[in-house]
Amino acid sequence: MTETARGMILNFVHLIDLIGHIPNGNRVYYEKRSQPPFLAMMVDAYIKHPSMPAEDSRRLILECLPALVKEHNFWMTERAAVVTRDGKDYVLNLYKGGITEPRPESYREDFETAANVTDDKQREQLYADLGAGAESGWDFSSRWMDTATSPFNSIRTETIVPVDLNAILCAQERLIGEFYQTTGNSAESDRFANLARQRADAIQAVFWNEEKAMWRDFDLKRSGQREEFYLSHIAPLFARCRGSTVDIMSTSFMNKLLNSPDIVQVTSYPGGFPASLTAAGPHTQWDLPNAWPPSQLMLIEGFAGNPEFRKTALSWAQKWVTAVYTGFEAKNLFYEKYDVNKVGVYGGGGEYVVQDGFGWTNGGILRLLQLFPTELQQSEGERPSAGKTASGSSGFRSAPLLELKNGAFQIQASSLALIFAACAAFVFSLE
Repeated sequence: MTETARGMILNFVHLIDLIGHIPNGNRVYYEKRSQPPFLAMMVDAYIKHPSMPAEDSRRLILECLPALVKEHNFWMTERAAVVTRDGKDYVLNLYKGGITEPRPESYREDFETAANVTDDKQREQLYADLGAGAESGWDFSSRWMDTATSPFNSIRTETIVPVDLNAILCAQERLIGEFYQTTGNSAESDRFANLARQRADAIQAVFWNEEKAMWRDFDLKRSGQREEFYLSHIAPLFARCRGSTVDIMSTSFMNKLLNSPDIVQVTSYPGGFPASLTAAGPHTQWDLPNAWPPSQLMLIEGFAGNPEFRKTALSWAQKWVTAVYTGFEAKNLFYEKYDVNKVGVYGGGGEYVVQDGFGWTNGGILRLLQLFPTELQQSEGERPSAGKTASGSSGFRSAPLLELKNGAFQIQASSLALIFAACAAFVFSLE
């Protein structure tokens, strides 16, 4: 798996060398759309794996750094937007479609969505916004509509500045700075570290909502924050976006987040944590009641690193592992998404039937087993059937999901599994 993971990273590097970014899929018609920029996190997961020799880690950094800088330049030149907040301008990033016609992979669906749009420019913009929604990975969600309750053809992804994309870029900039430090290039290390701090400060200035004690996406059309909560809004904590003004990793700040109405509500469901608190429409799947594995991991891992919140993060991890395990016991399958109202039942909606497999589900569970190697439990005896509407089951004897052997537990592949989890959407597009 080590060799496979390294090969995947270098494949992505090759794509950046070839076209300037990692495309939405490895086909010609995806060239104008990117994937969210997770490659720096993939490299970081690889080099920090305990089985990696220091020299191999340094060699991979040297191989990847030019491509990482090139990818960063793509986002800053092709996907940047100036956001004005309280009289100050901030350069942040958003998604763009790169097309003015229906997506080739969903031509009929896009053509039908635009059927009632008679103005050519408006139709072209609609196609661009559909492409941008696909670039985000959140295809599709009420998050990108004019308002959360607007019809699907009101989508305007290109005018919404997302919290999570900018958090990912903050992590990218921080990690590039760390990689440059490893190579001895202090000047570039300092430059990217400063970029990361500046972005973290911008994230706090533009997206933070003190009243809600949570971040919010920013709406360029209305020059203000969007109203609704999406689980992606927790990404700055996952990405460790520490700025010069607020330490979001401090216990006091994290406690404020934990007790926000958004977190209280989104963690109240029995079968996982929904992508949003807005009911999904006919065309959307990144909404209630669907729980998506990457978002589960971002929430749990964001809080798990602070000992004060480890117990809470464990309870969330247990809920998610129970849901996935229950579904597996019922169907012998892992799924791309789950219904938060029915423990272990796969989710629905969107443009295609639910997919089983599934890379980011498997990788996320392996990561949770690494974070909580002795604490996660499974029920022995009678199994709860998929579709339970309440978590837990009385009368079952619990046992560790993974037993310690010889006083030590290790998943050699678990850190590398994160690479596969992050890459899963791209890999799936190859099939």
